[in-house]
Amino acid sequence: MTQITTVADVVDAMTSERPYRPALTIEECFRYLEEEADEKFNRDLVEVCKKVIKPKEVIQIVVQ
Repeated sequence: MTQITTVADVVDAMTSERPYRPALTIEECFRYLEEEADEKFNRDLVEVCKKVIKPKEVIQIVVQ
């Protein structure tokens, strides 16, 4: 459960605008997760996250 929450939190944090930086794209976030898979994140969970969250869906959620 903790590993799932960790990946979800990273996606949320990276794709949200912060006072000190603009939001990153979901593609940039996925690239980071892939680069750090096996070291910081469970690779299987990263792959599931990429299948569940599609870039187009993220844009639609933000726009609404």
